[in-house]
Amino acid sequence: MQDPQVLLLNALAGENDMIAALTDDYGNKAVLFDGMEQGGYHFIDKTPSATNLTNYTFKQIHQTAVLPSYELLHDEKLATQDLDYDVAKANEYLDKAFPEKDGDGFRLSPDGNRIQFALSSRADKALVACISQMLVGYWRDVGVDTRFDVVDRSLARFHKNANQHFAIIEYFPGGARDAFLLPTPWGPMLHNAVYGILWFHCYRAEGGEEPPENLMRQIELWNTINATADQEARAEKMCEILANAAEGFYDIRIAVPPVELWHRKRQDAQRSR
Repeated sequence: MQDPQVLLLNALAGENDMIAALTDDYGNKAVLFDGMEQGGYHFIDKTPSATNLTNYTFKQIHQTAVLPSYELLHDEKLATQDLDYDVAKANEYLDKAFPEKDGDGFRLSPDGNRIQFALSSRADKALVACISQMLVGYWRDVGVDTRFDVVDRSLARFHKNANQHFAIIEYFPGGARDAFLLPTPWGPMLHNAVYGILWFHCYRAEGGEEPPENLMRQIELWNTINATADQEARAEKMCEILANAAEGFYDIRIAVPPVELWHRKRQDAQRSR
């Protein structure tokens, strides 16, 4: 079942032993709280392992050819490099690349077309969708014509897998110790590497396109991590992966995730059913 509204109704009715996926949107917290007694469930706080609440990632392969603080792996540059909001600095850099504008104030490419892109978000992630609307305004304020598309979860995956997207906003795993399990933001080793899905296909020997040298290094480091059980050696290589990711700029991370919300049936409610 993928309809988040149906899953939310099931959760309110206490029909799930434990659930978080597709119901853990922060906009649902108030209604779930109000329904706890009747539904016979309670909340469980879970420390998030997502790297960031808002990763938005531009595809780096075209058809035409903040890490949460964790002492072992924390990289201060990677965690904070995208947090400054400076319109003057943004305009300074954009003026160097695209100084010409049309009558509406939008920047023009050398061929006279507007610099524009579509930012896609999944319909089942309401909070991310709200943030996306804010980001569209930020981009338009500096002369980049941006639109926001909310798409079904399955359609978002189809566009990503077919390399048909331009930019996707999402939140990814890979923070804290999960970096050793799900390195999605740090290199094209998993299927959610939306910045370069064809590089992932190449990594899996399923066609695709060979990654550039900096990402080949990420893959080499990842293979080394998986080939040893030495925890110090694994941590050393993972720290190098994170440092390289800070230089590689694979995605933009602007919101640290709060505590995740799960809910589970109370034992007394389970016994009474």
